[in-house]
Amino acid sequence: MRILGVSPQPLVSNGKTSPYLYSCLSEKFLDNEKILKLYSGWFQTIEGKEGNVMERKNAVKFLILIGVVCLLIVPPSLGEAMDYPKKPVTIMVTYAAGGGTDVIFRAASSVIHQYWGQPLIIVNKPGAGGTVGTSFASKAKPDGYTILAALQGPLIINPLQVKVDYSFEDFEPLVQLVSAPQLMVGNINSPWKNAKEMIEHARANPGKVKLGTTGFGNLPHLMTLRLQELAKAKFTIIPFKGNAPARKEVLAGHIDGLISVIQDASYVKAGTLKGLALLAEERIPGLDVPTFVEQGYPDMVADVWWGVAAIKGTPEPVKAKIVETFEKVANDKSFVSMMQKMEMPIVYLGPKEFNEKCAKLQAFFPGFVKSNLKLHETNSSQRDDRRGITRFLRCCFPHNPHGDPGADAL
Repeated sequence: MRILGVSPQPLVSNGKTSPYLYSCLSEKFLDNEKILKLYSGWFQTIEGKEGNVMERKNAVKFLILIGVVCLLIVPPSLGEAMDYPKKPVTIMVTYAAGGGTDVIFRAASSVIHQYWGQPLIIVNKPGAGGTVGTSFASKAKPDGYTILAALQGPLIINPLQVKVDYSFEDFEPLVQLVSAPQLMVGNINSPWKNAKEMIEHARANPGKVKLGTTGFGNLPHLMTLRLQELAKAKFTIIPFKGNAPARKEVLAGHIDGLISVIQDASYVKAGTLKGLALLAEERIPGLDVPTFVEQGYPDMVADVWWGVAAIKGTPEPVKAKIVETFEKVANDKSFVSMMQKMEMPIVYLGPKEFNEKCAKLQAFFPGFVKSNLKLHETNSSQRDDRRGITRFLRCCFPHNPHGDPGADAL
């Protein structure tokens, strides 16, 4: 008897398992050809006219044996992955609580439990432009129970400027959730109506205009430096540990402005911050803020994105479950509504598209960084500037509830 042209192999011989069976079971996994031959043997033994009762009983025993063996040869990690997640999942947010990154993933955590049955725990580890939290995440066990809130700053830009103990290759980008243009905001009592007027004031008063950034060396910081170069003006630039503490100082009038995240459009609409410029090609409907392009700065266009990355080596089934779950989050009506209220466009990208985007940025940013920011670990004059900024911060904000907002961020 032949099945699909494969010669049957004997499964038992004189009541004993054949050498052929042992050779199959000695493999870590059974390949297709051997499985097909085994099936041929089973059918020959059970259905063959020349078979007897003993052979049929042995064949049934073999079927049970092969099932047990298959269970034993499944890797433990695969078995665990099939149950993922069976406990809460931690997402490392590399910026301060209350900032743009934090708000987005808290919104995601409020709906995600209904899709994978476990809570998403937010852990904030701000500092050094997001590199502190990213470094911490890179050392986590690659089992899917620690994932990273991924941004281009800590993952791609910052390692080009400072020595870090991780690299982009330590992570596996999975999905992009949100992408939005940046927004420059100013204190509501500032004398200028837009970025163009602010720049004119800065030219006439070098160093008098104080601009905050959400970190040192991240995209908002680079774009602030780029504006300074394009405008041929001199700002006092002060990095903070994220958007929330920087925004607080703008609101209080301690600094004059900030290239911020688009969520701060809500403060502009509420009349507590002044919208100076949008870093986009076109205006956003419903937001009465001019773009840098229409103010004479066509190169001041930049978006920031928020995504999810796994630790390198995370099992494929676990990554697939994370991707599947966050895709559901991106389409969740409650999450969509929360993002709309925060002026945050959901721009979902799956693993293939997200990795392609990251690859393009990895090719682009080295040249961009070199043209806008010197590598400060080898530049003694910049270290002196940074110490000066730290002294300035300690002088101006001796009782700042966030501590020294620039020292760690630098």
